Amino acid sequence: MTSHEVIFLPKIPPDQLALFRIFYQKYNGILYAHVRNIAPRFPDLQEDILQEAWIGLLPYLSQIAEKTEQKALAYLLTAVDHTAERLIKNESIVQKPIVSFEELKKDVSSGPDDLLDEICASESARQIAQTILSLPEDLQAVLYLHYICVMCPAEIAKHLHLSRWSVYKRLQRGKSLLIQKLQEEGSDVVHEKK
Repeated sequence: MTSHEVIFLPKIPPDQLALFRIFYQKYNGILYAHVRNIAPRFPDLQEDILQEAWIGLLPYLSQIAEKTEQKALAYLLTAVDHTAERLIKNESIVQKPIVSFEELKKDVSSGPDDLLDEICASESARQIAQTILSLPEDLQAVLYLHYICVMCPAEIAKHLHLSRWSVYKRLQRGKSLLIQKLQEEGSDVVHEKK
């Protein structure tokens, strides 16, 4: 028994264990070579792709067993392809973790060596960041991620676990409040953008 099989054993219903072992011994080497071939730029994901594919295939093994060997292999390879596509897409969307929003709030008012000096290249960006953090809390993260961290609404929705609709509405409401607040402060930033 390989280390891969040990990972799967607790997830396999007892009645399918024998069938899984047959498929695993017969096809795992082929599937692993296929994963290495289709995802060479993602070596850290290769085993995850294979494991997720096997887990997804478990409920269908008895049906696959009824197919010819050629059709069974085609089905297995297709399942691996779909799993790889899904995991690689998720990996590509995920950004490097950003600093927590609470840390960003603290850093806005700290000295010249703070995080915002790295994020905000200009004084106007710093002023916008400080103004964003003075707005209602439900708008702060969305506006900050959009205007300072330059994230698109879809990325923000995923990052904050919100619907895209919520992000769009918060951006719309937040933008008008932000402009209003900057105008009240007599900021040159509003005039620069026009």
